[in-house]
Formats: sequence, structure tokens, C-alpha cells
Amino acid sequence: IEKRNPLTMPPNFDLLPPDSVNQNNQKDEKDNLKDIFNKNLGKDKKDTEINKGTNSGSLEKSILEKIK
Repeated sequence: IEKRNPLTMPPNFDLLPPDSVNQNNQKDEKDNLKDIFNKNLGKDKKDTEINKGTNSGSLEKSILEKIK
């Protein structure tokens, strides 16, 4: 009697249809990340415009404002 190796993949695995639910979730996650990054980029642009407008010149002051 010869011992067989355990199956790692089901037979005819390539013929199975893709998991559409998983693909939709991944797409939604990518869209959510893009929205988050776009919002943060807009906020950073506004912050730099405000800092340029004040011309305080104090690095310490701007860092303290960012922390708050």
C-alpha cells in the first residue's frame, strides 16, 4: 500500500469561477483608500497655503500648530 500526499488544491481548481464578492470588496477598499489620500492631500495643501500666508517664519510655531 502506497501512501498518497494530501491534496493542496481541489481537482480542476482552474475551472472554478472567480469569487466575485471578494473582487468587489477589494475594489471598494481601493476606492476608500483613494478617497482618504485625496482628502489628506487637500488638507495638506490648505495647511501649506495658510502657513505661506502668515509667513511666521518660526518652525517651532508651525510644528506646535500641527500637533494641536
